[in-house]
Amino acid sequence: MVMIREGLREIPEMNGLLKHVSDKQIQELSALLSSQALEASNKATKDLSKFTRGEDLSKKSLCGTCHMPQYQGQNQVPRLAGQREEYLLKTMIAMRDGKAVGRDTMMSGIMVGFSDQQISALAHFFSNR
Repeated sequence: MVMIREGLREIPEMNGLLKHVSDKQIQELSALLSSQALEASNKATKDLSKFTRGEDLSKKSLCGTCHMPQYQGQNQVPRLAGQREEYLLKTMIAMRDGKAVGRDTMMSGIMVGFSDQQISALAHFFSNR
């Protein structure tokens, strides 16, 4: 949130929302949001074939190494499990294409070579975890 507020991370949907939010308020908001129960965003639309392809790709790519085995994230590594599929898709494509300003550059390197279909399968898998 600090990077978004400072204009170092571009999230069009968040532009301006954090402009006058203090560091203390960001810490309080972070604590509140991290205490929320996790609920997958779209389990009703789970496509088992696509889910399985994404699961296989995530294992081969060792996503659980940094994002943890259940994809819950840790420290500065974000949670993937249960995130909105369209958000994950947009973010991973931006990383692959070098357009994810203010994000971990290591992920940009990792995503190079992934096809749109593979990224779609990963996004579907993570969102349904």
